[in-house]
Amino acid sequence: MVPETQCLKLLGIAFDSQLTFCQQIRQSALRATQRLGFLKKASAVLDPGCRLTVNNGFVRPILEHGMLVWMGASQPVLAQLDAVQRRALHLIGEGAYLPSLELRRKVAALCYLYKIQYLTGP
Repeated sequence: MVPETQCLKLLGIAFDSQLTFCQQIRQSALRATQRLGFLKKASAVLDPGCRLTVNNGFVRPILEHGMLVWMGASQPVLAQLDAVQRRALHLIGEGAYLPSLELRRKVAALCYLYKIQYLTGP
């Protein structure tokens, strides 16, 4: 018999009993904020291009991990991730372009659907 729990973690994604993904997104925002701390400390010696590369390599993957699973979470919950993205953009500097997380979620979903539709089979 499998015991009933309020939250189940599979492949790094926390599923709560109501599928709100609040805990997952809160943990992701916290981890990404911690990594932004590194970017903030290193920003004095990095030019904006390097800061963008550091963000894209170390911070953004945390914000996007499993996004196809939890992209249907409520807007107030997803706003936690958008706040981290705004802080990253502020640290990178003016003139840098970071596509919004909402746009990246939509593009990822469309790419996934395309792969399902047209690239199935061996």
